[in-house]
Amino acid sequence: MFDFLFGNKGLISEKVLAQNKIKVLNRKDITYDKSNLLTTTGSGKYYTGFLNKEPVTIKEVEIMSEESLINEYSLWKEFQENENFLHFMGTCIGQKEAILVFNSFVCTIDQALSTRMIKDDQQRSRITSQILKILNILNTKGMIHRDLRPGIFGLTGNYNVQLLDFGNSYLK
Repeated sequence: MFDFLFGNKGLISEKVLAQNKIKVLNRKDITYDKSNLLTTTGSGKYYTGFLNKEPVTIKEVEIMSEESLINEYSLWKEFQENENFLHFMGTCIGQKEAILVFNSFVCTIDQALSTRMIKDDQQRSRITSQILKILNILNTKGMIHRDLRPGIFGLTGNYNVQLLDFGNSYLK
């Protein structure tokens, strides 16, 4: 594995990741093809991929400062136990990008709407209530998202909605 992980403002050591309880994954175990783009957000690109041959979602972000990277991981860990947020599985950091690995999702809400995947009022109602639940959780935690749109909500195979990105979130 890497002895040091590179960021714009200096080195990010595996020790720093370990201190923050961030699981470091072996890059050889992660595969994805950039032609399998799921969505693009302000903080990165999401791809369908595999971790040890299991389907996952890969978020690829350009290397950022150590502080920004640790903040990103901390936000995901904060919501780890909630079914309406992607489940963060670990990271691998190279010289040009950080790869964050999450559970897999099928598509974004805007993709589901444009392909008419959401077919009836019961599905629409369930999806809407889950989005409202996510917004309530963020509000309860004192977070302001500032980039809410259908493209940042993922839909799993059983129609569970998951927040894909924290955008320009900050705590009140």
